[in-house]
Amino acid sequence: TVDLCDGMPTPAPVAPVTPAPTLPPTLPPTMAPTPLPTPAPVTPTILAPTLSDPCVNVQVSIVTDDYPDETEWSITDKEGTVIVSGNGYTTRDVEHIKDECVPTGRIYTFTILDTYGDGICCDYGEGSYKLSLGETAFIQGGVFGYSIQHKFAIADDETVLVDHDTCTGEAFSGATQSDIRSKIITGEKCKESPHCLSGRCSGGGICL
Repeated sequence: TVDLCDGMPTPAPVAPVTPAPTLPPTLPPTMAPTPLPTPAPVTPTILAPTLSDPCVNVQVSIVTDDYPDETEWSITDKEGTVIVSGNGYTTRDVEHIKDECVPTGRIYTFTILDTYGDGICCDYGEGSYKLSLGETAFIQGGVFGYSIQHKFAIADDETVLVDHDTCTGEAFSGATQSDIRSKIITGEKCKESPHCLSGRCSGGGICL
């Protein structure tokens, strides 16, 4: 028998509850980075060399008058680009020579100016100008006012054509005008058909 007066029975010890270990979260597998595609090698573009137009040597001779600083000249192409020029002369009665390799098959304008307006011959000295192809002078003069112009076209190293204002379309060095007239004079202004190297001037004043 149990005597209730003897006190409460001592409870059996309760073992502490040990929590279950917490497992770390499972991470999804890391994907390896996708390598970028290797670009195809770029083949460099090699440009074909630009072939320049053939050129021939044109010699410009200027003999100054008594006032050389008044004289200047230039050769320009059809677009007005200066090919070669000369000025700043200080010595009178002296020949000044300049050589320039001029591309063939184009039309050029030679212009000479005198700032005083009396040309370079013959009131104050015996000045002159001359353009030569080889041993042949194809433009020359000296008597003018403030300026004078001559048009010409180089066909090859033996042939040059000058306009009607200079030598009536004369072909130097023996070439016939029909050799190159159609490709270098067409489109130039004219008054009459004989002024054109093609022999045909349109009603609008343009060489055909």
